[in-house]
Amino acid sequence: MAASTPITGPIELPELPVSHEDFISYLNKNPNTPVSDLLAPFKTFENTLRKAYAQQPDHGALENHSINTVPLFSGHEDKLRIRARSLEDEAENERYIMPLEPSGRKPNGAPAVVESLRGFKKNFNLFSESSLVDMDWSNVVAAGSSVVTALLPVPDKYSTSKRALREYYHEKLAPASDVDLFIYGLNEEEAIKKLKQIEAKIRDSILQETTVSCFLIVPSVVLHSVPCIRPRGGDLSPEIRTSFDAFELFRRGCALRWSETLCLHVASLLLKRSS
Repeated sequence: MAASTPITGPIELPELPVSHEDFISYLNKNPNTPVSDLLAPFKTFENTLRKAYAQQPDHGALENHSINTVPLFSGHEDKLRIRARSLEDEAENERYIMPLEPSGRKPNGAPAVVESLRGFKKNFNLFSESSLVDMDWSNVVAAGSSVVTALLPVPDKYSTSKRALREYYHEKLAPASDVDLFIYGLNEEEAIKKLKQIEAKIRDSILQETTVSCFLIVPSVVLHSVPCIRPRGGDLSPEIRTSFDAFELFRRGCALRWSETLCLHVASLLLKRSS
């Protein structure tokens, strides 16, 4: 097998049809082009960005901490609409071996995300059962499925009350999901201190808890696990947004600089659902 050619110069990021800031408007202006086609150059860009993080962490483009970020609540959120595929297209239908039931399909043109940042915060707090409501979010960011879940519009059936919304999140939509927290911009000592602060706020928000083993909090209400991760790069960077799952990070050998102490405190923040 031929050896791969070493990269001698800076990895060149591919050009995009529009900036990430204009991505939502770009989608809206091309209603007849498949979303997969519109996304293709942005996926290529992200894959190249991942390569830069892995092979050239000092790449100049990575100094832009907003790179590969689409501002959602900046006045364009109303333009994000569902594009439902035509069920009359037989060739398209043959591509799907497990099509959605009619009840699971979103109507064409329906909102794809919640209408406001306020609505997102409301959903996120309920999804996490307010376990993070009193937390100091400086140097901490949430990412992954918990954020996407809270962004999705809630069906009318489950938006009538908090009880109904809890049922929707914990029993229907995301019963096995978690909340991934990333710590950035801190050294190891500061990160451990931050973890302890997060742990204290979570413990204070849980009405009743049982300590299992040494570092496991088991609340009496349904909660989602909250792993905390500190990426190699200290900044709030795309390295966070391109690596959400802790187990995936370990599997890929992504350059996370963990100490035994830091891992120990991470374990103390895992909130498991009570049996």
